[in-house]
Amino acid sequence: MTMIEPDPADLEPIHPYSLARISHVALQAGAVLAQSGASVRVVHEGARMVAEGLGVEVLGMRSGYASFEITLARGHHSFTRMTQIGPHGVNHRLDFAVRELLKRASRGDMTPDAIEAELKRLQSETPRHPPWLVAIATGAACAAFGRLLGSDWLSFGRCWRRPASGRAFVTCCSAAASMCSWSRRSSAASRRRSAASARG
Repeated sequence: MTMIEPDPADLEPIHPYSLARISHVALQAGAVLAQSGASVRVVHEGARMVAEGLGVEVLGMRSGYASFEITLARGHHSFTRMTQIGPHGVNHRLDFAVRELLKRASRGDMTPDAIEAELKRLQSETPRHPPWLVAIATGAACAAFGRLLGSDWLSFGRCWRRPASGRAFVTCCSAAASMCSWSRRSSAASRRRSAASARG
């Protein structure tokens, strides 16, 4: 019986990391960037840097508000994985710290375990603004939004107090719009009373 020897070109070289393991860490890096406020372009580029640094090709990526998907290939094999993206925020310190990490990973001298451990360290150790400062800044932003819509200074103070006391940003923006509407109605009523007094 004659055995057919496989073509050496069809044999896949042995790699220390599976496509599943690489896709997992690449998605983790992209998710952290997305949750820190990075643009979609930066998120995709970060995941690509991880994958290519670990020796695989990126065939495609898809990102949405709540999920991130990547397809990797090596030789004749491909693998697709999706992950959930957690709450979105804005943390430029973490964003740029992760970018620096991914630059190192793209050179090919880090393992998936090392990249994953460094991502966790950055998430836990990167300084964040204290909650009271975030509340005050959010209040100022909502109040300024109300002024842009034409509300008066009394409404400005009311809009500022809502987020500063822990209300959600969307609620505050709605409050700013309602305060603006109330202010305009109040001003119109005052003008009508003044006109009526002048006629009387």
